[in-house]
Amino acid sequence: MITKSGLILLAHVVKNSIFSRAAFEANAEPHIKKLLPKSHRTVLDGLEVAFKGEFGTVDYEADGERWYLYPVCPKWCLYDVPETESNKIEQMTLF
Repeated sequence: MITKSGLILLAHVVKNSIFSRAAFEANAEPHIKKLLPKSHRTVLDGLEVAFKGEFGTVDYEADGERWYLYPVCPKWCLYDVPETESNKIEQMTLF
């Protein structure tokens, strides 16, 4: 959202959040669990989730195909994960 002063506000952006198979299995509704195969849950476990709003997204590869998972509920993730080379976020300043 852009305010009158020209400032850009980002709501619900979470850095260093990863998908947790254990959190998904503990918190997802039964009908959601049926939609996401166990083979996909294994691949998703530990992958970074990008939040832009209330829900997150994650791109991944499973069963030989590329997939895009949306929505990812915040309660399926772990937060404040220590930064490593594999989950490091590069930032570029444009001005």
